[in-house]
Amino acid sequence: MHGSRPRRVIPTRSGRELVFGLYLNNVPLADPNDVFAVVAEHGAIVEALFERF
Repeated sequence: MHGSRPRRVIPTRSGRELVFGLYLNNVPLADPNDVFAVVAEHGAIVEALFERF
């Protein structure tokens, strides 16, 4: 998988915005369906940030 994800903005509990970027480059994929695991990991990171802040 080549490329990267753009920056994201999520609201925090305090009402402020958290801006972050998560970049992925050269992720080896044995099967095209492996991309779903990469997307799931990204979602887990976003969820953790949202819960923390």
